[in-house]
Amino acid sequence: MREFDPRSRQLLVTFLITMLCICAGFILVRYALTKKLPDVPPIISIATTADYPPFSFIGNGELVGFDIDLGKEIVYRLGKQFTIHDVPFELIFIKVHEGEYSMAIGGITPTANREKLVLFSKPYLGYDPLMIVSRSDAKKLENLLSLEGKNIGVTPGYTSELWLKTLKNIKISAQPSLDDCVLALKSGTIDAFVATAQNVRYMLERLGDTNFNVMPLPDVNENYAIAVDQAYPVLRDSINRILSDMESDGTLQKIKDTWHVR
Repeated sequence: MREFDPRSRQLLVTFLITMLCICAGFILVRYALTKKLPDVPPIISIATTADYPPFSFIGNGELVGFDIDLGKEIVYRLGKQFTIHDVPFELIFIKVHEGEYSMAIGGITPTANREKLVLFSKPYLGYDPLMIVSRSDAKKLENLLSLEGKNIGVTPGYTSELWLKTLKNIKISAQPSLDDCVLALKSGTIDAFVATAQNVRYMLERLGDTNFNVMPLPDVNENYAIAVDQAYPVLRDSINRILSDMESDGTLQKIKDTWHVR
């Protein structure tokens, strides 16, 4: 009787194991492709950047602000649990796109590039013009030409920075936060900084400081919306419905009044 070659036996075993692995791989891939995500995540994870008062910032050791209250009300009306995470603004859109967070909120303006990564809700706040803030003891900046040759502070990643980059003959000085912009302006490190009217109004009220000149930039306005993971269009649609309800029942206006947002 002819004995079975041990090498052939080993090859056969290897072949069978390989085929089993391939079959298992096909099954897992098919499962992953056919597995349906829920229309709305069971727990809503919210990303924000806590350096943008009055929308999202740290107050008494916790995240507070207009957008924080707005996000909590939306999740409450969805009937879901939630978590809120402080995320650097330059990472927010890619993190939502990758599914790490369900949505992002906090003074977010829709742009064409951002729409490639996330879905956007309807705007819930509009006409927030950009402002140039300078020291009152310096020469007043009265128009865009007066910015030439100046060192202008801005917080990176926001649309104010994108707008500044369209101008020529100015130096952009990235500052970590609005508070850092104020400190840099007071120390003379920068000649001025750019922020939205809502930011500037809140800053002046909080500081009680009148030693600033403020110039609105013509035809440059911000509209704010909520960024949503592209995997959850139903969540985006639900948010739009809730925003409409909040406008109708006065809740949105109450939150605006709480944070002096216009």
